[in-house]
Amino acid sequence: MSVESSYVNVVDKKLDVPFIGSLDVMISAPKERPSADARNKTPITVHISNNGSSNPIGCYIYSIPGRSGEIYSTILNNSTESLLDLTKKVSTLISKRYSSPSYVNINGSFGIEEFTPIIGSLIKEIEDVYASH
Repeated sequence: MSVESSYVNVVDKKLDVPFIGSLDVMISAPKERPSADARNKTPITVHISNNGSSNPIGCYIYSIPGRSGEIYSTILNNSTESLLDLTKKVSTLISKRYSSPSYVNINGSFGIEEFTPIIGSLIKEIEDVYASH
């Protein structure tokens, strides 16, 4: 399902991740692709779950790029150590790659070996959001 507003594109779908299976993913991204040269205020928001809405909120991280390229993050909701690591990596990567604030929420149970396929599939999906609009 895709929804458009005047500011953001929202995609809600099942994401097939190699070696993991299907994950529920919701992405809200600014209508215009963020520019590295501008101050991007509209965040990219990502929610990932391996069990749909039956999971508790899980880990929730807010990240924002600083003026000299560093990324600042804060924990909005804590969780297990591995889920915290995955969520922080995804949030930092999105903020750095798109020079944009990001909110990332990951629910469920994921192992460290699942990080790379999840991150790769998610970045591809965000790129598809910008390619299709």
